Amino acid sequence: MIQGGSAPSLQKVVPANPAGGCVRRQSGLSEQAGSDLRRRPSTWNWPFAKSRQALKSAGHLEWPLVALSEPLAASWGSREAGALTRDGYLKNAVAYRCVRMVAEAAASIPLKSGHEGVARLIRQPMPEAATAGFVEAVYTELLLTGNAFVEAVRLPGETAAAALAPIRTGRVRPVKDAAGWVETWAVKGQGRERRVGREASGWCPMMQVKPYNPADEAMGLPPLAAARRALDLHNAGADWAKALIDNAAKPSGALVYGGGGRIPADQFDRLKEELALSFFGAGNAGRPMLLEGGLQWQALSLSPAEMDFQETRAMAAREIALALGGPPMLLGILGDNTYANYREANAAFWRMTVLLAQRFAGAPSCWLDEPFGEDIDVRLEPLGEATHAVFEHRAGLPRKPVRLAAPPGFVRGARAGAGYAGYWDLPDPARAATYAMEADFGAGFAERTETALTEAAWPAGAFTLRIAETGTDGRIGEWLSIPAGSPYL
Repeated sequence: MIQGGSAPSLQKVVPANPAGGCVRRQSGLSEQAGSDLRRRPSTWNWPFAKSRQALKSAGHLEWPLVALSEPLAASWGSREAGALTRDGYLKNAVAYRCVRMVAEAAASIPLKSGHEGVARLIRQPMPEAATAGFVEAVYTELLLTGNAFVEAVRLPGETAAAALAPIRTGRVRPVKDAAGWVETWAVKGQGRERRVGREASGWCPMMQVKPYNPADEAMGLPPLAAARRALDLHNAGADWAKALIDNAAKPSGALVYGGGGRIPADQFDRLKEELALSFFGAGNAGRPMLLEGGLQWQALSLSPAEMDFQETRAMAAREIALALGGPPMLLGILGDNTYANYREANAAFWRMTVLLAQRFAGAPSCWLDEPFGEDIDVRLEPLGEATHAVFEHRAGLPRKPVRLAAPPGFVRGARAGAGYAGYWDLPDPARAATYAMEADFGAGFAERTETALTEAAWPAGAFTLRIAETGTDGRIGEWLSIPAGSPYL
């Protein structure tokens, strides 16, 4: 913006100013001059300007009338775990809610083990700590930092683990050997750093759970790192909206001096102070401004598109939810009703996000083999919402016949029920299934037939018969073979 009168064309040769001013670009912008302009901001001293010495003696400011600069490139936040935790979990409501949803849901699924000592350890990982809090801390660290560290605590003289302590990722640092493999883990605490390394047997008291990271072999990739730009957009939109609210959505403006010269320094400072005290902030929004001669207020208007950040922030919120595995519909993000109702969205959330935690729940199985001296099995036991989500999803899939009988001339069968595992029911007309049967007459199974009855005639001359249930979508379930004259299986 040029403040104060019209400017001479840069394409003309302007004679030297008797007052001492000069033109630094006398014959237009040459190719070299354009290159200089792109590298750094440039200034011009116009012919009507006074010399620097004259400005100083008159008490005027030495600031140039025009300053040109290139716009700055977009600035994105760090993908370091601490920055993601600070900008995401602590400052962003969408990221916070997604992390809490996944961690709390995963912690609600019980961990089970057939080993008595491991079952006791899972039930109470640490003194005065239950399983839910332990699992929630582990999954929260996994979502925020891409790593979850658990240290096994053993009492002196004992080999079995007595407690499991979750360690914050910010306190753990990998120490690699000459080949680049992790040799020990350096853990900070109480003003010092201790090392946790492998024992003589090769077992390490520190367990690390992480997703794959193509950029780092030792540390995992935080899910929120992929949504770092969306996180910055969402936070920047909130900052911009807050700045508008602080000014009552009144745009800023430019105070133009049309006197053909420059404002004296004392007048400039006084004017700046009056503007700050009387017209800045929401409390002074809309207050009339009294200007002296030669001053004109030019408001900088904002278009409706610039004022409306709702769609941009909603788009960024969807990307954050996508990276963390939270359905936008459950987060209250408008315009994202992909599912018919909340029940379907909740079931999809359990199937696609929470139940995938099974592969992380199996990590302690191999890790605890060494301290307990036998093969350990740690597994998830879905209950409540997780169970309903699984069985409702599988309701239309073919189920395996679990009982087959082959009395002379007939085949009788029963199929798995739609309730909990271990519960079976006989097909009835209300829940009739379609069965596919194939007979083996000595040259392999062939001659497929379909029936919806619980009994079927045994094909004459068949050595073996196999049967499977046909799903509602036409898929064939698991085959179960039965030889002629076989008792109940």
